[in-house]
Order: sequence, then structure tokens, then C-alpha cells
Amino acid sequence: MSAEMRQAIRHSVADLEAKRASQKLDIVVFGTVSSGKSSLLNALAERDVFASDVRGGTTQMRSDVPWPGDDRVVLCDTPGLAEVRGESRGTAAAEAAWDADLVLLVVDGPLKAYESDVLRMLTDMEKRVLVCLNKEDWLSTEDRDTLVGQLVRQVAPHVAAGDVVAVRARPAARQRVRRLPDGTETTEQVPVEADIGPLASRMMAVVRRDGHDLLLLNLLLQSRGLVEDAKRHVMATLDYRAREIISTHMWAAGGATAINPIPLLDLAGGSAVTVKMVLDLAHVYRQEIDADTVVRLLGQLGKNLVAMLGVTAAAPAVATGLASLLKTVPGIGTIAGGLIQGVAQALITRWIGFVFCEYFRRETKPTGTGLAEMAHEKWQEVTRADELLKLIQAGRERIKGEG
Repeated sequence: MSAEMRQAIRHSVADLEAKRASQKLDIVVFGTVSSGKSSLLNALAERDVFASDVRGGTTQMRSDVPWPGDDRVVLCDTPGLAEVRGESRGTAAAEAAWDADLVLLVVDGPLKAYESDVLRMLTDMEKRVLVCLNKEDWLSTEDRDTLVGQLVRQVAPHVAAGDVVAVRARPAARQRVRRLPDGTETTEQVPVEADIGPLASRMMAVVRRDGHDLLLLNLLLQSRGLVEDAKRHVMATLDYRAREIISTHMWAAGGATAINPIPLLDLAGGSAVTVKMVLDLAHVYRQEIDADTVVRLLGQLGKNLVAMLGVTAAAPAVATGLASLLKTVPGIGTIAGGLIQGVAQALITRWIGFVFCEYFRRETKPTGTGLAEMAHEKWQEVTRADELLKLIQAGRERIKGEG
């Protein structure tokens, strides 16, 4: 592990320890553009601290503020979902979700497709979610109850029915018909106060009853994620080293074949160059394997290659099959005899390297049908037209004796 990676892990561990010590709960709010999430957060915070705009798209970055209902809780606003050119905002929202102990999903109607996707993402992350139907002033009591029921059915089984609530985040006005003493009727607008009581009550109940467990669960999930992230970084480093080894050995094998007066492809993979490459790859992935085992496995790969090419095991037959394959690549022009032999050998060596990388990544315990399955998968990968074109172009630069 590099020093930079170790330092990053130390910082992440320190952040988790600080969160555990503070016992602070993060409630992160998601919502579509103009769903009223920022207005709802302002109502919960009892002050205008979150940017809100009817045009949408005003929340650029995550912003936090303590919740007056409980000083252990922090309310967190995020960029709106499905915003135009919102790739970076979507990343910020995903990061905010990862930190969340409790998630509030604000909607203004039945779930849209991308809202359903977000809900699945959150539940896959094992997050506790409250669904809030905002702008209930748009609806009659009967329509509101119908819509809440529809939401309950949409979010099941991810969200409990009691965790779906309806609110009115902003003051509104209702139309009222008033009968005058003379019998005539007049229409007037009656102000209606904001009402977030049902949501605040539900949040308070969840925090008081489940807050400690939610905090511990999130710390566990983040710790697990930290370990998995470290493993991915380590594996990426090992893969990079492995590809350098493969590149070095494939061009060494290809160059030797290109200048050989009687070119014979290393079909069985038993040459010193190929065996050393596999042993070096085993060292990178910390796997124990001896040269005799390598030669035996390379022999199996040789049989797999013959079967995939549909030729006999004779070297000239295999060479002809590979030459035909290489000449089908669009835009390569004429390939000289020595070069095509060298590139063919480089291709075989590269394929062998890729197979053993996967083999060692699986800790020499291949799944499915084993080595034969990996051989087929990696052959499909290295013989894609774009990969072959890059290989031939590199071969022209790196292999001598192409004439």
C-alpha cells in the first residue's frame, strides 16, 4: 500500500471515530427539482438557511444545519435529483447518502422512475428512509389520502407505511366561498399556515427510538465500505503492476519470434519467457505456485487455444489461424511476415497473462467451469477488433525485423 493510500485511510478512520464520539445523527434530504425539499428543510430548521428557488437547481453543494428538534441531529440538503448537467451534483448527492444515518425522500406526487431508482439505491445501502409527500395544499383531503396510499404501495417493502407522511412546507392559500347576508356568494382566498407537524413528529420518534441503532449501523456500513474501498485500491495497484509485467514479456516473446528465421509460436506456453511471466504475476498477487504447475496449466491453455481457433495443434496451423484473424482487422494495411508472427506471439502471451491475472485474483480457486471458462472470456477480450488494432500498431513500433 502506498503512503498516500495509508494516509487517506487514517483520515477516514479518524472521521468515523469523531462521528462515533459525537453521537451526531445526519438526516440527509433528497428530492426532485422544485419538490420543495429546501423549503421543507427551512421549516424544520425554523429559519431560512437552505437555498430555495421555484426554478430549481439552486442547491449546488451539500449544506448542513442543526435541527432545533434535537441537538444531536444535523439536517443536510443535497443537490436536486434529475437536474440538467447534474453529473457532479449527483456525485455529491451519492456521497451525502453514504454519510446519512436517516434519509428523507421528498416527493410531490407518485414516484417517478428515477425516484424509484434512488429509493432502491438507498435501500441497497441499508439506509432507513422516510418518504415525505410535500405540497399537500394542492390536494383535497380525499385526494391526499389516496395519494399517500399509492405511495405506500409504491415504496413497499422498502419503506414502512408509517414512514410515509404528508406535509405542507410553505404557507398557502385556499379558495373559500362565503355566503353574504343578502344571499349572494363571494369567493375569497384564505391563508393556510405551513404544517410539517406529522413529519417532525415521525422524525422525533425515529430519532428517540432508533437513533442510536441507526448511528451504529451507519458506522458499521461506513467501516465496511472503508475496508472494501481499500481492497479496491490495493487490487488496482496490483493490476497495474501485473499489466506492466505482461507488457514487458509479451513484447519480449513477440520480438524473439519475429526475428527467428524459422518462426514457431509458443503455443504450449512452455518457453522460459512465458513461465517467468506467470511466476512474476503470482508474486504480484501473493500466490504460491511452482514452475511445474505453471507448465501444466499452460499446456491446458494451449489446448483451449487450439479448440477456439478450430485448427490442429501443429504450430504452422495455429500460426495460419492467427494470421487470418489479425488480417481481418480494418485499417491495418499490409502486415509483413515477421511482424505478423511477432504480433501473433505477443497476442498469445498477452492472453496467457490476462488469464493468469484473473486466476490469481480468484486466489487460484476459479469459479464456474474453471480455467477453460477464463481462457474463453479473456480470448474474447484480447481479440476484440479495437484491441487487435492497438496491438498491431504497437507491434510495428516495438518489434524489429518486420520486413
